[in-house]
Order: sequence, then C-alpha cells, then structure tokens
Amino acid sequence: MPSALTYPTKGEILLPQLFNELAREMCGSPVRGKPLFSEVYLDHPTRAAAHCDKLLHLVQHSRDFAESIKTVYITEHPTTDDGASCSWLTTENSLPQLLSSLESLSALSISCSSGYLEWRTLPIKLSTSFSSLFKKVTSLQLSSVEGVPIAPMSFSRLEHLGLNDVTPGKMHPLDLTFFDQSHEIKKRSLSSLSVINSLSAMKELFDCLSHSNSRLDLSLLHFLEIGFSKDEEMEGACLTLSAVSQSIRHLDVQHVLPTAFDSREFPLKSLNLHQFPNLLSLSHSVDYFYLACPSENDHNPLPSLLNQLRQISNQSKIQSFNLYLDLTGITADTNSITSDVEVEVIDTTLLKLCYDEIWGHLGQTLANFPELEEVSISVETRDAYAEIYEKFCLGLRESLDELSGSGIRLMFTIQSSTCQ
Repeated sequence: MPSALTYPTKGEILLPQLFNELAREMCGSPVRGKPLFSEVYLDHPTRAAAHCDKLLHLVQHSRDFAESIKTVYITEHPTTDDGASCSWLTTENSLPQLLSSLESLSALSISCSSGYLEWRTLPIKLSTSFSSLFKKVTSLQLSSVEGVPIAPMSFSRLEHLGLNDVTPGKMHPLDLTFFDQSHEIKKRSLSSLSVINSLSAMKELFDCLSHSNSRLDLSLLHFLEIGFSKDEEMEGACLTLSAVSQSIRHLDVQHVLPTAFDSREFPLKSLNLHQFPNLLSLSHSVDYFYLACPSENDHNPLPSLLNQLRQISNQSKIQSFNLYLDLTGITADTNSITSDVEVEVIDTTLLKLCYDEIWGHLGQTLANFPELEEVSISVETRDAYAEIYEKFCLGLRESLDELSGSGIRLMFTIQSSTCQ
C-alpha cells in the first residue's frame, strides 16, 4: 500500500498529492477548517522518509491537524524490488519528533515488509520514542520485528495488542523499575491479544505482567487470536494462557502454514479447547494449501478441528462459530482465471471439496452445540469468477444440511483479495 493519509469516511489519498495541495494552501499558515484525517501510512518503499519530513512540517503548522491523527502505520522496507537497500528507519531523524508531536495518537503499527526489522539497528532517539509510545497508545500492532523491549508494555494503557512474528529483546532486571515512570495506581485492562508465531514475546509479556508493580491487567482479556507453525509453540502458548483462559470469550485460531511442505509439525492438534470453557464465539481459519496438496504427513487441519469440536460440543457455551476458508491458492499467483480449461479444473476441484464427507460430520457436530445460534463461513478468493464460488457455497450448504434442521443460522460470504 502506498503512503497515505486516510479520510475517516472517504477512503485514502496519496501523500504526494495531499502535500502539494496543502502546502500551496498553507504557505506557512495553520490549516484552516476541521481536521481531515485520522490515520497516516508511512510505508512507501523509497520515499517514506521524505513523506515523514513533509508530514512533520504540516503537523508543526497546525495543532488541529496534529490532533486529528489517531493512528500511524509504519512499515520498513529493507530492499526495493530490484534488491537495492532502501531501509529508512535505521537512519530516520525526523520520525521521533513527528511522533512526539501527535498528542492524540492512540494506535501504532510497526511492521517490516520482508525479513525482520531489528530493534537494535534503530537510532536511539527512535527506539526510545517507540518505547515511550508503547506506554501511551491503547492499540499496538508489531509485525516481523526482532528484539522488541517488552517491559514498557507493563506500564501501558494498552487495550489491544498484536504480536506477529515478534521476538523480545534482552531484559535487564531493572527494566521494570526503569520504565515505571507513570506513578499510576489504577491498573489498565488488556481486552484483546493477538499472538502469531511470537511465543517468546508472549511469555515475556506475561512474566512482566505478573510483577506486582505492573500497571496492565489480564483479568478482562476477552478476545484472543493465536496461531503457530510448530507443535511445541502451540503447547507452550496453551500452558502460558492457562492463567487467563477462563476469561476468554472470543477465540480466533489462525491456520499458520509450516515453513516446509514436508514438515511433521501439527500445531492445531496441540490446541486445547477445554481450557476455554467460557467461549461465546470460536473462529477458525483453513488454508486451501493443505486441502489441495495433501502430503504424506497430511496437514489437513479440518479433522483436527472436528475432533476438538466433538470433545467440547455437549458442554460448550459457544453461540457463534466462524470458519474462514482461504481459497486464493487455487489460482496460484494470478488475479484472474485465463482459460476455459482452468475454469473447468477449478470448478471440479471445488465441487469435490464442497461435497467431502467431513462437512457432513462437521454439521452433525455443530448441531449438538446447545447454545449455538449461528455458523458463518467466509470464502476468500483471488479472482473475479464469483459464480464458481457461489456454486461451491451452495454445495457446502447442502453438505451442512444438518444445521438447517436444528434451527442454526448458516451464512456464507465470498471475499475477493488482490494479488500483490
């Protein structure tokens, strides 16, 4: 996605166009009128630093403009498409000043487009600025970042935290004392946590929060999203979560592909749904990769999901079950179906998939959930041939006919994604 500012209700505008228009209008004077934007994207592969400088200029000339910005998305691009180095965060000078000027900032996202962003390579002023924001914002999303300081989060106002492929930095015993500068007595409650392939970071977070001087509380953690590519990580996550699993009301299980096709890892089999007795909704994602290309190790997650649901069906409080089927792998790396032969192949593949006997077993199992009111199935595709996927959903509805007789609502959604 190009660098962009986002209208609260009108979509996105490219930064270069915006800066040209506002610069002519401003001429060094404050921007007049109501605030325009609530979100800012600093993620252009080669011009993010320049955009940051221009945004700082705008913010310095308009307090209203600065106060309107609530969310900042920052993306590091280690290399360009042709392989040239283009890292900007490791040499950035104006970003700390910009972030400190956004007094109304409540959400921060830091990610790396490829590989990892190493925290230790950031300039001291920038890493300090980020750490300070960890304590200020209410929503924080980190993706593909190595060596992140976790201690500041213990004294934060965080309500929503996302850790995707994140590792923690080395923590000194005095870190918890050093970052405790707020002197607040009242504790804040983290209500939403997402952990994808970030077990070590989650463990360190929970360890920090167990200290008596921590200001962040997990007793009201109601939403949890987890996903791991290794057995031991899923087992470790379930063990770490045991202290708070009773409070979880909404569980979202992400289907993370293994690093190797012949991997013998079965992380979903290690998930223990019994430890979440108060769930009201359960979401589960399934990647078509496993369904279309079964290996000798059979990584199809559907049987594991079915077994887990059978074990909790009689005593479950679940009211809503959501299944996300990622079928983008059918058309590989193309945006559209290009021939009648390909249409026929995909149609046949989907027909076979939607009438697989496992769907009937799934319908029978879900029909036994005493509190279940709704089953939602979302199908993600990559091409525009909607009629093919509509046929797939109709076939799937027939396979799940056990649900219709039990009074449970069954809904389907077809979503089209764009190939990058």
